[in-house]
Amino acid sequence: MIRLVFSVTLTTVAAAVPVRSEPTLLWTRDDLGEQVYDIEIMPEHGIALAAVTLSAESEGDFTADTEYAVAVLDLETGETKSWLTSEVEGQSYVPSITGLAADGDTIVLQAQGGSAGNERGYSFLGYDANSLEPLYQTFLPSEAFPDHRPFDYEPMVGSGKLVVVTDKTGNKSGVDPIIQIFDLRSGAFERGLGLLETDPEAKEGWFGRRPKARDFLFMGSLVDDTTLYINDDEGGRVLTYDLATNEKGPVLPLTDHESFAGRLAVTSDARLFYALATPLVSQGGDLFKTGEIWSISREDPEDKIVFADPIAGGDADMTLADFIMQDIEGGQSPFTGSMFPGLITVSPDYLVAGVPNSPPSLDGLPLVAVYDIETGEQLDLFLPGSDPRQGLYIGNFDQGGDLLLSEVLDGSDGVDQSLHDIRLYRLDYP
Repeated sequence: MIRLVFSVTLTTVAAAVPVRSEPTLLWTRDDLGEQVYDIEIMPEHGIALAAVTLSAESEGDFTADTEYAVAVLDLETGETKSWLTSEVEGQSYVPSITGLAADGDTIVLQAQGGSAGNERGYSFLGYDANSLEPLYQTFLPSEAFPDHRPFDYEPMVGSGKLVVVTDKTGNKSGVDPIIQIFDLRSGAFERGLGLLETDPEAKEGWFGRRPKARDFLFMGSLVDDTTLYINDDEGGRVLTYDLATNEKGPVLPLTDHESFAGRLAVTSDARLFYALATPLVSQGGDLFKTGEIWSISREDPEDKIVFADPIAGGDADMTLADFIMQDIEGGQSPFTGSMFPGLITVSPDYLVAGVPNSPPSLDGLPLVAVYDIETGEQLDLFLPGSDPRQGLYIGNFDQGGDLLLSEVLDGSDGVDQSLHDIRLYRLDYP
């Protein structure tokens, strides 16, 4: 195991953005395959998952005849324990893995090109997280909705359910959207939810605030241990559906503030976390001003914690306007804002948020910010590696307690490279 501890500020760039080196690095893997495109951490099982593509030149330590697989890594050492594949019974080739999800004792792979008798269909392959043995293969289109295919993003899991957003013909057509729910352990289809089942204002033949022809409402969905949440950006609200009782839940107002546009991004047992951003239009086009994350108590909506944009928000040394003027005076293209927040994850102690864009002094590389979840205090802002000039950045991450599993990309030549490291960090701040 490699354990490196960095605790000093290596550089403070001209744009007044203090960037540290990595948090405590526990291990890194750079030999898994040609591309790492999805990761999950399961601390309760002592494993991490990485969906990868393989090639003849770079197939890591896996020798099966397939281009697609999920590496199961020992969380303590980073060593490979096993591999999961997307092979489908009766299929002439191994379909590509397009999504990865895990909850409780179950791992689910979403694969495209794996529906029996239909190589353009989708399959969901369940695995037991303890034995790593296969549990089921479920196919879409389903018998209940033969014309519906998934949107092109990961399935959702929670409350013992596998939740898949679909529409007619797929490819995000927005025609007749249906949320399909399956039992997470067996893969058995349970029910489909349309607008009538999820929107209290929708009635047969009339859909309330929603357009009738094309609707992308369900694309803004997330699931936790009890509830399906649906962001209705147009209606300014969050719809809820109780996955245990199969009933509509209360409608939550979308948190907003002046010109801020918000959406529910992640939840915990006690709080709801909203991502907010506000556009600023100028002669140069659309510039994005500071964004924020709001943590709202489920019991008391007035109990709010604010996580500020680490570059140009809150108590930052420079505003977005300062950045723009500095760049113009220096002959650079103006910094158009951090696009904060990006991906957000939470644990009992920490909130981790992606900062998709940085000033020209950092070559626009995405950063990662770490906050105290109880106070909103920023604890860290970092790039992977010991020197920002390396051009490394974190593209995707998943959090489990004080562990942060990260996919590290190389943008040093201005083009995102696909051969990356996987790194496990410990978030240990005083």
